[in-house]
Amino acid sequence: MIEQSAGRPRHHRSSAEPSRVFVIARGLIIALFCAVQRLAEEFGGKHVKFRVLGFKADFFGAYADATITECTFLDNAVHPAHQTLAAFSSFVTMVYSSVRDGFYAEMRRMRRASNSFSTGSNSSCRRKIVSADCGADCSPR
Repeated sequence: MIEQSAGRPRHHRSSAEPSRVFVIARGLIIALFCAVQRLAEEFGGKHVKFRVLGFKADFFGAYADATITECTFLDNAVHPAHQTLAAFSSFVTMVYSSVRDGFYAEMRRMRRASNSFSTGSNSSCRRKIVSADCGADCSPR
């Protein structure tokens, strides 16, 4: 007689267990990926305030290179160098791509917020053109 538990025969549960574990593991990996991406975008967004000090999004490339180099050294030759470099390069590329995306998204958000107070019909800033002719008579009529 086949033992039943939770509405399924025991032999069906045991054969489905590896598939169940695989699906759960993939779900966790996707959730982790999304969390890392969200944190990276937040990190990039926090750097917008440093633009007044001369910070540029190009500097994230130097961060990424330094991170790959440091992670490769920290691996301390446990794995073959080409595998370590490829793995960290792929991961850091994904992370810093999200960092850069977060930086630019925050810049766009700030520009839109500052443009919302403009007087133009299309919410864009208009520059006043000053000509030499109107300097003679500027009194209100």
